[in-house]
Amino acid sequence: MKRIGYIDGRRIKFLDNYRQYFGAGDDAYIMWDGTNWVFKGPDSLSAFIEWGESGIGHNQIWYANEAGAYMMFDPNAQRLGFNGVDLRIHNDDYLQFGDDAAVTIRFQGGHLHILSPGLTDAHFFMWGESGVGQNHIWYSHDVANYMHIDGPSSRFLLVGMLPAADPGNLGQLWHNAGDVQVSI
Repeated sequence: MKRIGYIDGRRIKFLDNYRQYFGAGDDAYIMWDGTNWVFKGPDSLSAFIEWGESGIGHNQIWYANEAGAYMMFDPNAQRLGFNGVDLRIHNDDYLQFGDDAAVTIRFQGGHLHILSPGLTDAHFFMWGESGVGQNHIWYSHDVANYMHIDGPSSRFLLVGMLPAADPGNLGQLWHNAGDVQVSI
């Protein structure tokens, strides 16, 4: 009989590459392969891996390599938080919003796409918050060229840029200290 582990005081130690199986048909196992902690779940795509218990939330923390860097699910706040770590969505992957993925954000071919196949012309993309007066800036090819919505002043500015459309269609245009300002 092979030795798979031993008891060391209060600890049960398993040797490298020995699996602890779960389920009547050895459906899942855990092991340490000498380098990595390995968990192999059931072969069925319809099976779930569940953490915690519904209605009894526990804080769950996944630590990164540096002190203070972690991802935490806080069930009391119903929030998944990131501290000192980044959330990265790679090329041609999707970030979707709405129960039916009504809005999708994806980065593809060097372009950021915001798609809304689930929305109709009765819906809005809303930017900012009414009554707060936030500034919004969209940069062009360098920091000296940008569009600026000046929330506190209720102005729209084209800084270092000119509109491509016929200015007569934009309402009243005037030039002020190198900025193009549009008043409609």
